[in-house]
Amino acid sequence: MNGGNAGTTEFDLRTEAQQFLRPGEQPLWVARPDYRQFTKLQWPLVGFGLFWSAITFTVSGGFIHAMFFAKSVHGNFPKAAQPLILLFFVPFWAVSFFMLGGHKLVAQRQWRKMLYALTNQNIIIRTGKSEVRLDHDAVKNVQIDRLRNGLGTVRFLGGTAGPVTISAGKFNFQIPAAYQSTGTASANQSLCFQAIADPDGFVQLAQKLLAAKPSPTL
Repeated sequence: MNGGNAGTTEFDLRTEAQQFLRPGEQPLWVARPDYRQFTKLQWPLVGFGLFWSAITFTVSGGFIHAMFFAKSVHGNFPKAAQPLILLFFVPFWAVSFFMLGGHKLVAQRQWRKMLYALTNQNIIIRTGKSEVRLDHDAVKNVQIDRLRNGLGTVRFLGGTAGPVTISAGKFNFQIPAAYQSTGTASANQSLCFQAIADPDGFVQLAQKLLAAKPSPTL
């Protein structure tokens, strides 16, 4: 089963997943967020970017005009201050360009690093070198946010879930289930499969896998 996107084959996703799977771990389902839906979440920055840019370029434009084009009216602007004033505005210009268009390039790069997987051992949320592993019990308490075109975001709300294993580069640590916050904003944002195709299919497959697991012996 594949929850990937158009243009990405099941073979491609499974091959990519093999790079971070543990010995003996088999991928049963692999997906990447829907590209359009994922990048669409970045577009609210454009609205604020227009407001930010209007103020930034109006103020900086006024200083540039005073420094280089209005000497006869305002007198000579101190030459020593000119490069310092230009450097002062550089971060503001950079933020403007990022919000107006650069954010999409960043979103594209983030999207390429994201991968979701269901294996015979864990539920995996992969972002670059960072990885979150959930026990299969996490599928007992999920919420599906319905999106367009059959897409959906599966949120793992915790509570009944097993421990969460987090890897970031060489660092690894585990959060017991007791420390998970059910339904909190942080849980909804970090522990989720965002904008995947056929979210119901994933949940059903994960539940079947969980039901087939032998009960732990006491």
